[in-house]
Amino acid sequence: DIGLGIPAEPLFRSQQVCEMASLSIAKANKELLHFYAPLHLERASDTLEEAHKQITVKETEATGVENCYKVNQLIANGISIKAKVKHALSDSLIQLDMLSKVDKEKRFTSEIQDYSDDLVDIVKEIEASNMNKAMQNQAVLIEEMISLEIEIITVNNLSPVEVMLERAEDVDADDLAERTFEKAEIELESAKKFIQSNYRNNKEVEDVSASAMQAAKHAFYVRSEERRVGKGCRSRWSPY
Repeated sequence: DIGLGIPAEPLFRSQQVCEMASLSIAKANKELLHFYAPLHLERASDTLEEAHKQITVKETEATGVENCYKVNQLIANGISIKAKVKHALSDSLIQLDMLSKVDKEKRFTSEIQDYSDDLVDIVKEIEASNMNKAMQNQAVLIEEMISLEIEIITVNNLSPVEVMLERAEDVDADDLAERTFEKAEIELESAKKFIQSNYRNNKEVEDVSASAMQAAKHAFYVRSEERRVGKGCRSRWSPY
C-alpha cells in the first residue's frame, strides 16, 4: 500500500515495523505530545496496542503492520500540530508559565494545574480543526489566569501585612489605637488596588507592600507599647 508507505521488501518483518512504531511513541513522549497533541497521542497508543495483538495472529498480521505504520503517521502529524499549537496559543502558554513563576511558595499548585488542563482542552479543539472555538476559549482562559496571577502576587506580598494587622487587632489596636489602625487598613486596601493595576511592576509592588507593612507594624507596636507602659504604671503603684 503506497499510501501507507509499507515497504515491499520481505526483510521488514512485522515485529520490526511495530518496534519502529514503539520508538515513535517514545519520541512523542519526549515531544510532550500528551500536552501539545493529546488526541493524536491517544489514538496512536491505542492503535499500537491493537497492532501488537494483530501481528501475533496470521490472519490479522497484515492489518497489524498497517496499523504500526499508521502509528508513525499519527505521531508525525502530532508533532506538526505541536508547532501550530505553540504558535496559536503562545499567549496562554506564556501566561501559564508566568503563574508557575510567581507561585514561588506553591500555594496555588492545584489552581494552576486546573488551568493547564483547561489549556489541553483548547489544544484538543485545534487538533479537531476548531481553531475559532480554540481562540475564543483561549481569550477567556487568559483573563482567568491573569486574575489568578494578581491573586497570587497579592497573597505573596500582602498576606504578611494582614497577619500583622490581626496581631494588632488582638491587642485591641482597632479600639484603643483607632487612628493608627485605620491608617494601616487604608494602606493595605491601597496596596491591593495598586497591585490590581500594576501587578507586573515588581519594584513598585514591593514598595507599596513594604509601606503597608510598616503601617501595620506601627499599629501593633504603638498599642503594644501603650500596654507595656500601662502595666508598668500599675506595677509601680501597686501595694502588692
